Amino acid sequence: MVEPFGLVMIEALAAGTPVVVTPCGAAPEIVDHGRTGYHAQDPRDLARLLPQAALLDRRACRAAVEERFSAHRVTTDHLNLYTALLAGPRPPWTSA
Repeated sequence: MVEPFGLVMIEALAAGTPVVVTPCGAAPEIVDHGRTGYHAQDPRDLARLLPQAALLDRRACRAAVEERFSAHRVTTDHLNLYTALLAGPRPPWTSA
């Protein structure tokens, strides 16, 4: 089963743990190849990349999560989206 968003990846990165993933779902948007982990299709490549992932900067993993997925960032992005949606044209079946 593929997790479409990948909360587990974000939790691992928040703990400073680099992640090795297949590039499915949101994984390429969450894991920066060569910075916070690695992407690979082939299971043999995933296994080969594990020792390399251990050498990545754990602070970079944590910083990536703080930048993209902090409560402040997510809340601000959602409020901006909702504001834009409410300001846009209304479907004809809604009342004004």
